[in-house]
Amino acid sequence: MKEIIKSLLDVTMDKRKAYSTKLLFEIDNAVRSIMKEAYAQALQILEEHKDQLTLIAEKLLELETLDERTIKALFETGENANRRCWKKSIQVK
Repeated sequence: MKEIIKSLLDVTMDKRKAYSTKLLFEIDNAVRSIMKEAYAQALQILEEHKDQLTLIAEKLLELETLDERTIKALFETGENANRRCWKKSIQVK
């Protein structure tokens, strides 16, 4: 695999060099494999955190903006970090 990646880098560094169809096919397969693995890992992460992501999305729809502290609190505890601030701002309106 390392040789294939090195070959890929060589191709991008020296475009004038001719490569065999077989080597280009191997490079393409290696890149495809890396992308497929990364995609599967991303889906797994999203599935593992689906509840937190849904909660954050619902709060975002409700409040339109969320700061970093609020997102972290929602993700880690499922509760609002600024609950008191939100109640005050809702009452003022």
